[in-house]
Amino acid sequence: MDGASVSGTKAAGLTKTLAAQASEVAYDSLPEPVRALARQCVLDYYGVALAGADDPLATILLDELSEAGGAAQASVIGRKERLPALSVALVNGAAGHALDYDDVNITENTRCAYPIEFIPNAKIPCMVVRQPSNIIMLTCDAFGVLPPVSKLTPEQASYHFLAGYTL
Repeated sequence: MDGASVSGTKAAGLTKTLAAQASEVAYDSLPEPVRALARQCVLDYYGVALAGADDPLATILLDELSEAGGAAQASVIGRKERLPALSVALVNGAAGHALDYDDVNITENTRCAYPIEFIPNAKIPCMVVRQPSNIIMLTCDAFGVLPPVSKLTPEQASYHFLAGYTL
């Protein structure tokens, strides 16, 4: 890839900033249509993860991570076991993707979008004099194609968006 990667320290700082901003959003401040969609997405995830809880990969991960030990901090979906939070995130993530039940009637490629009116303090009408010079592409790439934060050319951004990454 020709794009320059942001250093690990900068990426960690950006991730921390984004997480802090996201954690300050109060559920009650979100418009009802956004809350309804969020509830549907969470319910969809739990249903798919529960259906995939007995998948061979989830079972292998659960067995290996149970042997590794650690504080029982969180529950594995569809199982009685409790493991450290990071281990549970891995097992639940595998279970949630084990079966091809992704609900794409709302968002393709697990992208989520909503009307600009749902964003507090949004400038409406949403018109700009010029196109943005920087776009942040947040990724969670299990295959290592993109680092967490990348500086891409417009062509690279277009390619990765069409390939399923979200801008």
